[in-house]
Amino acid sequence: MDQVSLKLPAELHQKIHLRALQEGESEAVVMRQALERGLAEPTGREHPLQALIDLHLTGGPVDLSANLDDYLYGDKE
Repeated sequence: MDQVSLKLPAELHQKIHLRALQEGESEAVVMRQALERGLAEPTGREHPLQALIDLHLTGGPVDLSANLDDYLYGDKE
């Protein structure tokens, strides 16, 4: 396992320390778990065409061709 050194703000380090005490784990384990959870969450940056693919798969709206930009960029639902 590679070792990485990183500087944390005191407030964040305190939160990690408290969580480690609460869970009976080391600070390193708490940090690794938090990073894993954070990296597993979607970023909210899906490809713009994904919305069109989703619309196509669900049958899509009848006015898609007339309002393509609205559907693609989020003005319509």
